[in-house]
Amino acid sequence: MKTYKYPAKKDWPALMLRPAINDSGIAGTVKNILQQVKTGGDKALFSFARDLDGVELKALQVSEQEIRKAGTLLPVELKK
Repeated sequence: MKTYKYPAKKDWPALMLRPAINDSGIAGTVKNILQQVKTGGDKALFSFARDLDGVELKALQVSEQEIRKAGTLLPVELKK
């Protein structure tokens, strides 16, 4: 990443440009996932968690205990 300190105002528009992303295949992928979840239900969700995230879920609902534990792992600044 290139860092700029005090760039000239005339350079601001060019510096704020973001690279374009070719998202032409994303809509089809999302549609396919949604269809699989619609037809396969929770079984499809467990499958996607395993295949895409590499985790074997035991349940889809997060327990209160898991939420509290996760909260203790977050920095105070992020919680604010």
